[in-house]
This record gives sequence, structure tokens and C-alpha cells, in this order.
Amino acid sequence: MPDILEQFEEVLWAETPLRDDHFFSLSEDGIGRVWGRDAEERPWVGSPDIIGVANGKLTLADLKTSAKPYCRWWPKDLEKGCLEWRNRLGGYMKFKKTCLQLGAYALGIEQTLNMKVQQAAIIVSTPEDTQLFKISRRHLDICQEKWLKVVEEYYKQINNCVVYDVDNV
Repeated sequence: MPDILEQFEEVLWAETPLRDDHFFSLSEDGIGRVWGRDAEERPWVGSPDIIGVANGKLTLADLKTSAKPYCRWWPKDLEKGCLEWRNRLGGYMKFKKTCLQLGAYALGIEQTLNMKVQQAAIIVSTPEDTQLFKISRRHLDICQEKWLKVVEEYYKQINNCVVYDVDNV
């Protein structure tokens, strides 16, 4: 992993802001957070792992540890149900979930820190290997759109939730 992290020419954020003008985003627990809102003003909050400059571009990176590798592709070329298929399916689902997370963070960074992320990366450390998945700005845009749909669905479900008060039953 050190070789991958050395690709950052400058680090602006490493779980906490490293720039004085971003210290406003520190929480009481010492963790830096970014927040965002959708067009309907529905909020979310998150804690990016790394924001820095890599290859001259503002880059958002998420660090993951995993027992098994992540996988960018659905395992359609394997026999359904076999061990390798299950492992790749699990890795694919983790990859997709992390992309969604990066989309949320990128929107939060834009709205909180007034910076536009130009690319992203998922860095996965497994017992055998370290993986680097590069995420283009175009793919990040798709992830952001998907994230906004998740936010919409979440708030729709919350608003339709029936809360029972056991003291008033």
C-alpha cells in the first residue's frame, strides 16, 4: 500500500483536514466530516479517508481492508454458485457499495469544502495483495446520481415509517 499512497503529490485530508481553512469540518471526536444535501435539502454526512492531489488531479481515495479481493466486474464468466463465483460476487458487491460511498463523499466535498473531485480511487488491502481501482470523473458522476436516488428512497421510507410509542398503546 505505501507504493500506492506515494502517488499522492499532496495530501489535503487524511481522515481529518490537514489545511487550516478546513478545520471547521472537524467533529468533537477529532474526525473530519463533510456533509451534503440533495435538491430537496435532505442531508447526509460522511468521513472521507483521503483527499489529495495525484497526477495533478484532486483525488478522493477510500481505504479498505478485506479478507478477499474486490472485483470490478460481475462474475458472469464463472459457474454460478461455485466458490470463485461467490468470492467474486462478494468482491463486486463491495466494489459497488464503495463506489456509492465515493459518490456521496464527492458531493459532500463539493458542498462542504467547495472543491470538485476530479477522480477517485479504492485501495483495498487483503492478506495476499493490495488492489487499486481508479474511478474516473465520469464514473463518479454516475455514482453521485445513484447516491441521490438512495437519499431520496431513504427519506421516503423514513417519512412513511409508522412509529409506535409503547407508552401510548
